[in-house]
Amino acid sequence: MLQAIDEAGRNIIPASLGREALKILKKNRNPFYCPLCEKLVILKAGKKMIPHFAHISVNNCGGGEGSYHETGKWMLFQWLALQNLDVALEAQLPEPNRRPDLLVNAGGRRIAIEYQCAKMPHEEVLARMNDYKQGGIEQIWILGGNRLKRLGRNILSLDKFTQYFLHQYKKSSNEFLYFFCPNTGQFSIFQNPLFSTRRKALGNLKFIPISELKFTNLFQPLNDKAEGIAQFWRREKELFRLSASRRQFGKYLQFQQWLYLKGWHAETLPACIGLPVRNAHKMNLATFQWQAKIVMGILKPSMRHTVTIKFIKNAMTRFRRKEEQMPIFHNETDPIIDYIMLLESLGYLKVESNGAIHLKNPIELTKNVEHSLQEDKLIMDKWLRLQAMSNQKRSMIPANSAIL
Repeated sequence: MLQAIDEAGRNIIPASLGREALKILKKNRNPFYCPLCEKLVILKAGKKMIPHFAHISVNNCGGGEGSYHETGKWMLFQWLALQNLDVALEAQLPEPNRRPDLLVNAGGRRIAIEYQCAKMPHEEVLARMNDYKQGGIEQIWILGGNRLKRLGRNILSLDKFTQYFLHQYKKSSNEFLYFFCPNTGQFSIFQNPLFSTRRKALGNLKFIPISELKFTNLFQPLNDKAEGIAQFWRREKELFRLSASRRQFGKYLQFQQWLYLKGWHAETLPACIGLPVRNAHKMNLATFQWQAKIVMGILKPSMRHTVTIKFIKNAMTRFRRKEEQMPIFHNETDPIIDYIMLLESLGYLKVESNGAIHLKNPIELTKNVEHSLQEDKLIMDKWLRLQAMSNQKRSMIPANSAIL
């Protein structure tokens, strides 16, 4: 831990002291106590690690941290302090009874900043998030750079634990994920992920030295590059066609069995299945799977009758993640509705003002893998033209947003 309490009840932060002051502190051998459990701790101020306190014996306090976390937390504290922000280190919050790594007071708002380098039970993560939320405290979670799993230039592997830390602020359509590495002194900001599988996501990935980053830069949108998205998605659709049958485990196996019982095959599913949609992590299935459930399980059988958006949403409820599992994701954008609207834009269906859906063009299986790949290319080319036509530019987060 970066601070402890002395006999006079004062908070002592050894990292903020000079080398001579540390020598005196060690020489005096005054007792120090953990702010959490109030047990004795000892000062450690060597040359390899940042000066800190450690418990004398192993206990279940939870206040002990590794050097990677402690160094990163101290660097983040200095980064915020140098911007003249009112920031406190490991401040105790009476309500809720939490002790965030950093606490920023800005414009009457309290912002808890947690630096998360190690995996922990998701119940504890959600408990912390919900405590801050119920206490009216804004929150920003910054993951350690050791948790960044890069698969390509703008492609990350995001496991379920990492997805808990996707931020979406009020009055903003952008999603953010933050990483910081104390070894390199570099921030990594990943924005607007598009999930092709339950873990694999393409997004805007930017690396910025902490010395060149301002606090407000954390909330600025990056430009989406539609050409890069289309190119990535063509490869993902090809991969889905050619390798889906080899994934004989878990939900992939269940999906294959569902297709088999219906007499279908992943290789020849319609090209309108497996399209990029924002907020796909809200679903418990991979993008190709839940879209296949909608198209083949609901829309295709409805050729002779009308279905509604409400009916589709209800039918897909069991494939959704619960809202309480996303406490820092404020936007209510629904990936199912976005997908239906995309199908309408591509000319497959018509959505009435009352939510009724009519198929405009038949949704047909392809003849073979080669035909599928041709259709996939055509639909992604059409998707790309739609992006160019829409010319929608995301705005900056307004000054009255959840953070700024």
